[in-house]
Amino acid sequence: MIENPQVTEIKIYTEKLVLGGDWQGEVIAPITSSGGLDDAKATHYLVRNVWLELIGYQVEYYIFRIQAAFMVPLPKVVYLYQQNSRIIVNKNVVKCNG
Repeated sequence: MIENPQVTEIKIYTEKLVLGGDWQGEVIAPITSSGGLDDAKATHYLVRNVWLELIGYQVEYYIFRIQAAFMVPLPKVVYLYQQNSRIIVNKNVVKCNG
């Protein structure tokens, strides 16, 4: 298992799916060449129902903490997002409320 730190889009649902200070959302990230989808046309994967906590904000970036670990199994690799690990993304890739 390896970690894939690249995330191209985060969708968070701040209006209805809240647990304490956490938001439910979706993570979209690229499939790297080691992902092993040789014949497939997919270039990204989508993970739904991810719980994220906003723990930091800078001028151009948001920092989210993953509240529950999840895996993305692909044919040749498994991407692991560990509990309490962080996703740091440019603010332009964060979409609120779908």
